[in-house]
Amino acid sequence: MRILFVVFPEPGHLHPMIGIAQHLVHAGHEVEMFSMEDLSERLAAAGLAIPCHVAGSTASPPGERRRRRSSDLAALLGRPALARRWYRYALLSQVPAQAAALRELVRARRPDVIATDPFAFAAVLIAEEARLPWAALSTQLLALAPADFRCPYTDYLDELADERDRMFAAAGVTTRFARSEAISPWLSTVFATDALAPCNHALGVGPALPPDRRGDETQFPWARLRADRPLVYASFGSQLAPPAGVYAALAHALDPDEADLVMAIGDAELPGPLPPHVLAVRWAPQLALLERARVMVTHGGANSVAEALVRGVPLLIVPLGHEQPLQACLVERAGAGLALAADAATRDALTTALRTLLADGSQRRRAAEIGRDYAANDGARRAAELLVELPSR
Repeated sequence: MRILFVVFPEPGHLHPMIGIAQHLVHAGHEVEMFSMEDLSERLAAAGLAIPCHVAGSTASPPGERRRRRSSDLAALLGRPALARRWYRYALLSQVPAQAAALRELVRARRPDVIATDPFAFAAVLIAEEARLPWAALSTQLLALAPADFRCPYTDYLDELADERDRMFAAAGVTTRFARSEAISPWLSTVFATDALAPCNHALGVGPALPPDRRGDETQFPWARLRADRPLVYASFGSQLAPPAGVYAALAHALDPDEADLVMAIGDAELPGPLPPHVLAVRWAPQLALLERARVMVTHGGANSVAEALVRGVPLLIVPLGHEQPLQACLVERAGAGLALAADAATRDALTTALRTLLADGSQRRRAAEIGRDYAANDGARRAAELLVELPSR
């Protein structure tokens, strides 16, 4: 079979798709990707020698998106008027150009199945136009959102619904949406299970971890970590940066005899001189560090939450934007961690939260329970199997 993935290039969206693609390639299927950036290098690092097609004039040069991120984007999303414009641009304004490029690709490559992020609306339009079976593989956890959950992100999505529906109607395409995600009549999945929260409009297949290298592994000074101390691992993702004071507060939240702390800070400035038990690196081998970590401090990206929980690691979530408040809500309601608002992440608050999570308390036991269920459900493998079955449905 020939399967075309339509993916957003940000790591949190791309990483789950890499694991699925690896399973499909191992099984002998032809896999190609379509994105808004050239992902060829990234895919090759994950051992995927597959074609990557770029969305024509909407594409950014490699690395440009990385330079737009961090504190600037976090500040933008904190201003409602600018946030509305940003989400409209990201989700709607680019669709016509993406759809034109994708239409030509589908005509030329003739895939059997399109596997897409449910917010990549161009893929839904073209799949319906070409009468191809398509799967909506959500890299967010909106399908687990409680009925009463709202945050600025969900409000912005709701505000775009009328314009989105007009765009689909103009193309003659009827598609159902739930929590603003496109719902496929063939298959919609979410990379979680009911162990975290009940799945609503999508099938919970479990976390999508790669069977091989993910391609973002980096060298790391493992000798700096002490075998007789627990490890706290902190990463706030690749897109948004926390307020400058959060790293400094985190670096001094615990005493040297309590734990080692590894902070993956990306392009952020180093928070001054660090205590000897604190190590700050630009990028960290997250999957390997989570094998050793006792607590993860995170922005609450869906991918990071899944990667911690599958290892039974409780979470301290400091949401910075997008749907991250939802993950904070889900983890707290499940009893598998704690949440702090970014402006409340002071040294004292971080100290209290970290000491709670380092102890053998209820959050650690609950994270371990979810971890056992997650470990028994290979979302990447299951999604790959379901994609292969799609044309026969």
